[in-house]
Amino acid sequence: MRIARYGLALLLLLLTAAYSMAFWWPRPPDTTEARVFADSGAHLDYCALPVLDGNGLTARDIPKAYTPPAPACHYSAFPAPVLAHCSEPIAPGFPDLRGLWLAYSERPGHLERIEQCGDRFVITTAGVIHDFHADGTLENGSRDVEGVHNRCMN
Repeated sequence: MRIARYGLALLLLLLTAAYSMAFWWPRPPDTTEARVFADSGAHLDYCALPVLDGNGLTARDIPKAYTPPAPACHYSAFPAPVLAHCSEPIAPGFPDLRGLWLAYSERPGHLERIEQCGDRFVITTAGVIHDFHADGTLENGSRDVEGVHNRCMN
């Protein structure tokens, strides 16, 4: 009985922490470049991928992009690529996943754009932007924000 009470208390503590992080944890400052939402990614030829020859900006030179803040918590028009001006070669050991991906089995019609530069990935899909460095740190991970019940959920 005592173990069950401790288990229940731990479960409630974890649920409270998860809820707090989802709804009350402050959002990081939005560093998304204005050009990302000012332009559209609809006109791009996703079969002609940019050359990553190292003659331009690196992944760390480009500010991190976030899903737009409240009240929308999403975008209505597919934004321009975040890493458009990056030319750093993809980090060794990472597969080249760049391009436009369309689901045909689990969620037919679901569309994702994957951008890569150095160790950085940006996945733009369904109103949200996931922008992260694949360096194994929580600090450089994706801080996703999504609209839930007319609030932004972190």
